[in-house]
Amino acid sequence: MTPADQPKTSDGVRAAYGRRRPWRSAARTRLTWEMLRLARKRRTEGLADYIEFVPASSDPAVVADVSSRVNWYLRDRTVPVYMDGADRIAFGPDAAPYLDPELVIDPGWSSTRPVGTPEIVLHEATTRSLLRFAAGSQKASLASATLSLPAERGWFTLQTLYGNTLVPSAQDGMNKLRALAGDKATALVLATGPSAKLVDPAKVTADLRITCNSAVRDHELLEQLRPDVIAFADRVFHFGPSRYAAAFRADLRAAMENTGATFVTTTNWAGPLLAHMPEIADRLAVLPSVPAAEWHWPTQSEPWVRATGNVLTSLMLPVAFMLADDILIAGCDGRKPDERYFWKHNANTQYTDELMESAFAAHPAFFGDRDYVDYYDDHCRELNELLATAEQAGKHSRGLTPSHIPALRDRGAPAFPH
Repeated sequence: MTPADQPKTSDGVRAAYGRRRPWRSAARTRLTWEMLRLARKRRTEGLADYIEFVPASSDPAVVADVSSRVNWYLRDRTVPVYMDGADRIAFGPDAAPYLDPELVIDPGWSSTRPVGTPEIVLHEATTRSLLRFAAGSQKASLASATLSLPAERGWFTLQTLYGNTLVPSAQDGMNKLRALAGDKATALVLATGPSAKLVDPAKVTADLRITCNSAVRDHELLEQLRPDVIAFADRVFHFGPSRYAAAFRADLRAAMENTGATFVTTTNWAGPLLAHMPEIADRLAVLPSVPAAEWHWPTQSEPWVRATGNVLTSLMLPVAFMLADDILIAGCDGRKPDERYFWKHNANTQYTDELMESAFAAHPAFFGDRDYVDYYDDHCRELNELLATAEQAGKHSRGLTPSHIPALRDRGAPAFPH
């Protein structure tokens, strides 16, 4: 998908491809952190008796949007949900066409405000809702896809607080991964960049095969590659309520049935997925993700990974280094300087433009607040640091397919032809 292909009227596309406005993003983020600071300062112990979403709305599109997110993130909630008047608003999938149609239903809104202490949840930043938030509830949260990146993470916090889904332990995840070890000395780490098509999966001889993300869409690839590990960890594309994320999860179910792969993710976002797909628990290794930690791959005594913004550095390579010593890295093309998105993807694994746009529309702050250049620079730096750490420990890495990423070019990845 390229910017020229996009309908100019789409707010989601403008968020994803439009001009970056860092000062606006910074202002929204500062507001978010200040509100979260105030909420933490006055929060009392224990859980609320019900969750109330503000502001209330009589707009079917707004009620459909909030209802769908409640249905996705809070399916396993243990308390009632309330939004003034929401139970009286009729809506259907057309009211939120960017969201999974199966989620666009009434989540069971209480018709009257329940008794007890509420968890006030701001889902949209308006003058009235900001005043309600600032008025001083004992328990208040932000769960807004439009306010800022940290504000949207509040949906996962709510699920952790009020959901009853059991996430497998890190030790359980280690046991699943260690069962793959055997005599494996070499590993192929195959990402989803365009150059992944240069790898013939039927001719891969590596002892361990690791792939990720939308590779679950390419059934022929999975059949021939026979991956041992499929990693995914994106809270928007994999763990969100959009039609894109729903399509990914449908392919994830098919991959469960058609491969023997172990699936790997982090504890950050696993709760809603397990609430909707409990059948994946026996195949899913969930590892804690630690921000600003030292570079590290999981061990029996330290079964965690460093938190990064990319599945290659957060999961694929740490798991590869855990289980093997010689690593081939393919399908990591990197980014051209003139690109306006993260980077390009393999057409065989990429979802349709329509599904991509559904993710943009469902998570406008995630894309609108993203500086793609800074993200890429951080990724290149982090990848080089991780590979250097592994080399100091006696591991070896080699870039197999063409890449723009300096760390892979320095380790044998060919240049792209001019």
